[in-house]
Amino acid sequence: MRPTEVVSRSEARTETGAGVKRALVVEDEAGVRGLMALLLELDGYEVTEESSLRRAVQSLNPNRRYDLILTDYHLSEGPPCSLSERARRLIPGVRVVLTSGLQASELSCTCRPRCYERFLPKPFSIDGFRASIREEATGD
Repeated sequence: MRPTEVVSRSEARTETGAGVKRALVVEDEAGVRGLMALLLELDGYEVTEESSLRRAVQSLNPNRRYDLILTDYHLSEGPPCSLSERARRLIPGVRVVLTSGLQASELSCTCRPRCYERFLPKPFSIDGFRASIREEATGD
């Protein structure tokens, strides 16, 4: 694929050829959510997108396994700690990546390490995002 070539989501799913992993992306900004979903799909993830914390929590169930949850810190319903705590009860081993325009030291999310394994500051580069997700997938 050439760098300027546009890739549809269905084409993105087949680019890596690897087994499909599942990710939940929770972000209230549609453009950012769509970009993160596309980048995850390029890396072999089947992605579910949610725009709110409430909808993300409702989408969790033991029959729908996620390998990765990528969530913004600043959601209208509050910090995503309730999402990650519920996800861990229902899906043992799920990895949570928290994103924010703030620095990690500025967040009031006091439930770490239960809240997230990795913090990804915004803005992020495409290469930096993909590298962070690959590291998280391998537990590095």
